[in-house]
Amino acid sequence: MLGALSACSGASEQTVASTTRPTVTGTTVAADTTALPTTTTPPTTERITAPPTTRAATTTTALPPTSTEAPPPVETTEPTGQPPTWPPYEPLPGVTGVAALTNLAAQPDLGDVAALAVKIDNHPRARPQWSLSSADVIFEENVEFLTRFIAIFHSRLPDTIGPIRSARTSDMNVLAAFNRPVLAWSGGNKNVTAVVRSAATSGILVNVSALTIGRCYRRAAGRKAPHNLVVDPACALEAAPSAGPARPPWSFDDAYLPQGEADGAFEVRMDGVDIVWVWDPASGQYLRHQGGGPHVAADGTQISATNVVIMSVAYIPSPADARSPEAQTVGQGQVIVHRNGVAVVGTWSRATPTDPFGFVDPAGAPIPLAGGTTFVELVRA
Repeated sequence: MLGALSACSGASEQTVASTTRPTVTGTTVAADTTALPTTTTPPTTERITAPPTTRAATTTTALPPTSTEAPPPVETTEPTGQPPTWPPYEPLPGVTGVAALTNLAAQPDLGDVAALAVKIDNHPRARPQWSLSSADVIFEENVEFLTRFIAIFHSRLPDTIGPIRSARTSDMNVLAAFNRPVLAWSGGNKNVTAVVRSAATSGILVNVSALTIGRCYRRAAGRKAPHNLVVDPACALEAAPSAGPARPPWSFDDAYLPQGEADGAFEVRMDGVDIVWVWDPASGQYLRHQGGGPHVAADGTQISATNVVIMSVAYIPSPADARSPEAQTVGQGQVIVHRNGVAVVGTWSRATPTDPFGFVDPAGAPIPLAGGTTFVELVRA
């Protein structure tokens, strides 16, 4: 377990300089003695009259028959005890004119900025999370009887993000689609650490662990460890000059007219948490509820998304720790894409970890996402 960690300080740990990343803003995180917001029941500004509280209030969209999953190219077992390896990866050029992860208009210089992936806790004692509502993309994965988030920041960089927790072997193949992003995490057991280091050696991510770049992390007052570790995101990006510019992890098309069932409210079944998403036509967003109430960040903002993607994936015991489930996100499986108040059923696929995620309908036509934020639920197949 990590002890108190020093705050970012000094010239090398300041926020992203305007001459190199002028579209990214944020201030240096204060010293350890400064408490972050710790309210356990922050005010909520709801945009719906009442969240659904019973199964009768939600709908379930049937998935198509199970498809055969292609074996992932990365070994899932290592008889020699060595971590898996990935082919050497060189980042591709960034995109200009739009934010890579949202497809929304952006200044050209954002095209040079890397994606920052942060492992965020979803334990009841970790809620409300700091700045989760600012992420462009969030993956929710099953861990040990709970869920954890891979929150990916790019077009909006808050001052502080957390609580930070450890990575899982599932994360490597997910993050490989983001063109060598920066990974901020607390550090983990030696086997998981070896996997992250192997991924970094292959060039699919940059490892900015709290155990190696401690100056970017600190413990927030008012909460108990391990649910109080936070990161200064600007410091994490500055610590990773070899990161690649963010690239789109899937296709976008605002002109696409989704064909499917209306999805006013729907449940998502993950481990250890009850999740309901509610479509809000006024904002064009899906609003997240968990544990029987609105899921809000520490500043009271409800977690929302323009797209909610339900990917059905196999979970196997992690080769780094058999007690931990590992989501298989290379291959293919069933998917439901929720956008514009409609649920579109289809198939997801990826041939290699560095490929973007592809979504197609039963006829084989692409299912693009709407421009905006995306929340991906990695549900058990």
